[in-house]
Amino acid sequence: MELSLVTILVIDENIMVRSVLETLLEREGFSVLSTRSVGVGVQMMKAAAVDLVLIELPTNSRYEIEQVAEIRRQFPDVKVVVMSGFFGAAPPPATRMCAHACIAKPVQPDVLRQTVHWLLDQQSIQLLGVH
Repeated sequence: MELSLVTILVIDENIMVRSVLETLLEREGFSVLSTRSVGVGVQMMKAAAVDLVLIELPTNSRYEIEQVAEIRRQFPDVKVVVMSGFFGAAPPPATRMCAHACIAKPVQPDVLRQTVHWLLDQQSIQLLGVH
């Protein structure tokens, strides 16, 4: 998958976190969109093709997890990565968070890179019909 054709949406309330993530991902060659709210993020996803979403969950409330599940329902082909500081050093299984992967905050650049590339490589393999 050509990286410049990949669009990643960052959803995080903190503008500084969004800015750092945007910079890291753009340096990797991705096109990046960002917003502070899930509602605006969903509208952006309806208007533009997004391949992967990085979404912050400040807590693990049922409502926030349901928002992630709703993104998965509306956009089943989009990979979803949940980021949160409440995970501690060991993120929970991604399926519990209705996501493809979970990353603990503060996000480590190498972990972000590896996770994003791994998910996008999996998507490329599926598009080629290889399982």
